[in-house]
Amino acid sequence: EFFQHYLRLHDLNVFPPSPAMKRLTMEALQSPHWENKLLICQVLIESLALAQFSHLAANTRVVSLQQGLRRILDDEARHVKFGTDCLAERFQQHDAQQRQVFGNFVVEKAFELAASDNHCVTIAQPLHWDIHKLRHHLRQQRIQQPQSFQQRFRQLSINIKAIGLMSPALEHRLNRFLHK
Repeated sequence: EFFQHYLRLHDLNVFPPSPAMKRLTMEALQSPHWENKLLICQVLIESLALAQFSHLAANTRVVSLQQGLRRILDDEARHVKFGTDCLAERFQQHDAQQRQVFGNFVVEKAFELAASDNHCVTIAQPLHWDIHKLRHHLRQQRIQQPQSFQQRFRQLSINIKAIGLMSPALEHRLNRFLHK
C-alpha cells in the first residue's frame, strides 16, 4: 500500500502484476495441495518481493522512499519467516525424494517467472516505448549488472534451504543458472 501510494503521489504509474505472476498466483490459489500454495506464495513470491524491495531500498536516494521501503522489508521478512518456519516443520515429515520433488517444483516456477518478460509489453505500450529496445536494454542490464537478478535467486535459495528442500542437485542447478 505504501509503495502504491508513493507512486500515485508522484504521478508514477502503478502496473498490475505481470501475466506470468498473475498466472502463477492463480495456479497456487487453485492448487488442491496446500504445500504448493505455501511454496509459491510464502516462499517464491515473498522471496522475490524481499529481494526486489531490498534492491530498491539500496538504490534509491529518496529518503522518504528509503524509510518506507525499510518498513516494507521488515514486513516482508516476517512473511518469509512465517512461511519458512511453517514449511520447515512440515517438510521434515517427508522423505528425501518427496522433498526433492517440492524443491524442484518451486525452482521450476521461479525459472518460469525469470523467463517471462511479458510485463515489458504492459509497461512499454502505454508509455509508447519501443518494446524491442526495452527488452534489449533489460537483457543488457542483467548481463552487465547481474547482482540484482542473482540476489532474487539467492534469497530464494536461502529460503529453500531453510525449509529443508535444497538437495545437492538442486543447489548445483541453481548455482549453474546464477553464474551463466
